[in-house]
Amino acid sequence: GETHCLHQFAITRHLVAKALINQRQAMPCQIDSIDQSARPPTSSDHTGEPSPALEESPSSSTSSQACRQPIFCHWPQYGSHLEARGWAYDAVGRSLSFIGNAAFVGTAVVQLARIDAGCEPEDVKCSGRTQYAGIRPSSLLALYNVIVGLASSALLPLLGAIVDHTSVRRLIGRISAIIYCATLFPMIFLSESTWLAVAILLIISAFVGWIHSGMSFAYLPEMSDDKEVLERLNTSFAVVQYGTDVVYIIVVVAIAAAMGWVDDSLATSRVAQSINFVATTTVWVYAWWGGLMGRRAAMSPFPEGDSLLTVGFKRLYKTCVRIYKNHRALASFYPAIAFSESAT
Repeated sequence: GETHCLHQFAITRHLVAKALINQRQAMPCQIDSIDQSARPPTSSDHTGEPSPALEESPSSSTSSQACRQPIFCHWPQYGSHLEARGWAYDAVGRSLSFIGNAAFVGTAVVQLARIDAGCEPEDVKCSGRTQYAGIRPSSLLALYNVIVGLASSALLPLLGAIVDHTSVRRLIGRISAIIYCATLFPMIFLSESTWLAVAILLIISAFVGWIHSGMSFAYLPEMSDDKEVLERLNTSFAVVQYGTDVVYIIVVVAIAAAMGWVDDSLATSRVAQSINFVATTTVWVYAWWGGLMGRRAAMSPFPEGDSLLTVGFKRLYKTCVRIYKNHRALASFYPAIAFSESAT
């Protein structure tokens, strides 16, 4: 009768949902709805009352209908998991900014520095010094990495203290997003007379970018207590980030080729940075002001006698002592990897 039909329908739906999960390999169109409908039938499915697996909210029904189109079925929409959706949009902005600043603007800045030093733009062995700051063009990237690396390393314990002992995580994420996007806009106007100012902005944006990334990644482990759900989320986030890189590079190269700017790194960097500024600002406004990234309370109070400026560094010191005493292999590995990465 009706009860038997409901039971058979629940079993069929359970099997179909499991098949979809296996086929998509951790890339569901809607994580929440699949997780709910993939559960085995319970005793409530044998009664005449509708089971939770058979009920759909209007929003999930709309999302399911949208996912019937093949073009959308491999894009992670995350269902009602708002912070996962916000994190994905934030990852899009971070990916765009990394490629735009490093691959396009950074390359153009180095070439303009060579011209300022009296060398050809493609002369990688230029030994001259720039007129503005007396810097060798070949030393720009090394100087950039040293400044950003030291500043970021000194800042990380403070960021950890902010995440653990304050409730301003989202506020810092918003402020850092505003400052970061504000540094992107002037880079569009890169020229022979502004290259040094843009180089300074690159350092500032990298420093602020580390702050923003720290606030973003603090949300990641708190999105679910289920290890499998976190694995699926991490997989989809990686696809979003690398997919953004590929699409961004293809679009910029295609525009440069269409306009005849393939050999003009300055014009290409302006196009790339224009796209970077507009797209990053749009997705970050939606992620941080669109109700996706939630507010967080302090995870724990400050230890007695500690403050925001000291607790992170004290904890870092204790961790280093513990690693040196109990994990000698790690104590040798970390300095080795740090020096090797700096050298390369």
